[in-house]
Amino acid sequence: MTNEEKPKRKRGESPLTRTINIPLYLLLIVLAAVILLGIVWLAGNLAQNAMNISPEQEAELATEIGIAFGVPPALDCSAYLPPSGERIAYRSAADGLIYLLTTENDVRCLLPGATPDAINLALSTDGNRLAYVAETRLGTYSFTDNRAINLSDDLAGSATPLTWASANGQIAYTHANDGQIWLVNQDGTNARALIAGSQPAASPDGTRIAYINADGFLAVVNLDGTNARRVTQSPEPERLPVWSPDGTRILFVRAGANGDQVFTVAPDDAQQAHQLIADDITGITDLDWIDANRFAYLSNGQLHTRLFPQNNGANGDTVILEQVSTFDWWMPPQ
Repeated sequence: MTNEEKPKRKRGESPLTRTINIPLYLLLIVLAAVILLGIVWLAGNLAQNAMNISPEQEAELATEIGIAFGVPPALDCSAYLPPSGERIAYRSAADGLIYLLTTENDVRCLLPGATPDAINLALSTDGNRLAYVAETRLGTYSFTDNRAINLSDDLAGSATPLTWASANGQIAYTHANDGQIWLVNQDGTNARALIAGSQPAASPDGTRIAYINADGFLAVVNLDGTNARRVTQSPEPERLPVWSPDGTRILFVRAGANGDQVFTVAPDDAQQAHQLIADDITGITDLDWIDANRFAYLSNGQLHTRLFPQNNGANGDTVILEQVSTFDWWMPPQ
């Protein structure tokens, strides 16, 4: 026998604890490595075996993996046909690219070949096409056949903003070179001046254009250029007109003493009475009327939705997206 004494075990100490003392952080590292290897294996099998899954299943799988890591991925819009329901087209201020978000399943896709510096977006009346202005080019993209058309530079000339003027594919836009609103067919043909003004917004039935006239006030005009008239009588300049889904009222912005004010007005009301909807909002740069209960606005790069006053409550204003520079919100026809 040796004269060395064995180390004494402390009361309550397990022999296993004493002999195998693996720090917790090492176990976490091993667990993370196993998970990472599993994901790499799964991705390799997906690529190697070319699994036969639909774009919708691919979207769901990609979204679930992205959410698990906190960064939902963006699909290529050419490989994914958006479902029916609300759609939001927007330009990200983070990377300058154009995305389509479908609120039905919270999946977003990236416009193929999307051009940075797009300064305005407009979804068509059927929700399947997108018109946009990038630099001095007016372009369109179809989500159904994944086809992009770039109209010639001399038609657009830094035109902004724009709207689909009718179901047959006419686009109305502001021509910066002459300060007039122009109409053009979606294939780039038959471009013609409509009226002096800016910021056109087409009525849901495609018969009228709301716009800001040359003096800076809200006005309406028929699509054929007739019956142009001012809608409001305020001395304060106005901007960003959009129609209600039923075509009976117009939402617009006017600068107030403590920020922007949002009003509605009935253009066919002889009294031209307008109603204050929201007040003291800082720097509204884009606006849209979603449905009977909500409108959307862009302020300081945040896309908000807000309930109209009759539905106002604790959650009346909600931030939907961050780092957005322009957007268009499309709803299915009511």
